[in-house]
Amino acid sequence: MRNKIIIALIKRGGEIIDDDLARLVKSEEYVSDEVFQKELMALEIQGIVHISQITKTRKRVKLINKDRLNPQLFR
Repeated sequence: MRNKIIIALIKRGGEIIDDDLARLVKSEEYVSDEVFQKELMALEIQGIVHISQITKTRKRVKLINKDRLNPQLFR
């Protein structure tokens, strides 16, 4: 799941709105909102992404630390 999130971020230039990211990741297989949010939180705790609030319900997810990722994800 984390790899799918990271790959979707890379394809979108490293920055995306959380709703769009969820749609991209969930289009391949069913994932609950709870699991998706937990994975995003884990990526933020690891320092790979930064999540910032845009409005009350929308968030921006930005890939900030590409050095910690597997280089094969960028192919």
